Amino acid sequence: MASRDAIIEEVGDRLDGDTGCIIFDFSCYYPYQDGLIFDFQLGMDALSDKKLNHRYPNKHFHTISKKLGRKLSKIGYAHFVKLSDLIDGEYVAILAIRFGAEACNGEPADVRELLFPLRCRLTKEKPVCGLSMRFNIESASLMFITHYKKNKADIGFSNITWANQAYIENAAAEFEHIPIEGGKVLEGDNLEFPKALLFDTVIEPVACELHEFMI
Repeated sequence: MASRDAIIEEVGDRLDGDTGCIIFDFSCYYPYQDGLIFDFQLGMDALSDKKLNHRYPNKHFHTISKKLGRKLSKIGYAHFVKLSDLIDGEYVAILAIRFGAEACNGEPADVRELLFPLRCRLTKEKPVCGLSMRFNIESASLMFITHYKKNKADIGFSNITWANQAYIENAAAEFEHIPIEGGKVLEGDNLEFPKALLFDTVIEPVACELHEFMI
C-alpha cells in the first residue's frame, strides 16, 4: 500500500482541474534471480518511462514503477490524462500486460500477452483512480483490485476485485470476485506476440477524490 504522502507528492500538484490520473500498481511474483519479462501498455502507448524494481518487502514480487528523473515512483505508475479530451468523461483503452522469461541457451524469449478492456470515469471532483494487479507466474493466478469509498462517512474502503479461476480457487471463501472471462486467442502475422489472449471482462477502476484515494 502506498503512503498518502507519496501519493500527494507525486500526483497532487498535477491535478489542476483539467487533469485526471490513473495509478497502476502492478506486480508479478517471480521467485527466481533474473530473467523476468514483465511490462504493460495502454493502447498504442508503450509508456517507456518505467522500470522493474521491488517496492514490496517480499522481494520475490517484481513491481513496475515510473521513472521520476533519477528516482523511481513509490506508488507505481501514474498515467495522466486531460479531462477535456475524454468523451463523456470516460477514459477507454486496451490494457496490454506482458510477462514471460528472457531467452537462454539460444531459445527465443517466451512471452505471453493478455489484453483487457479498461474503462474509468474521471471528473474534476473525482479525478483519480487506482488499479492494482497481482500476478503469480508459477500458478498463473491473476487478480485486479480497485479501492474506493462508498460514502464520505465510511472509515474504511470498499473494493472491487476481478480474478481468474486460478486465483479464485485459492482465495478465501468469504471474498467475492468478478470472474475474468473470455480469453479469445488472437492470431495473425501482424501480431507482435503470437497467441495473445483478449478477455471479455471490462476492468473498471473507480474514481475518487484525492484525499479519499488508496492504492
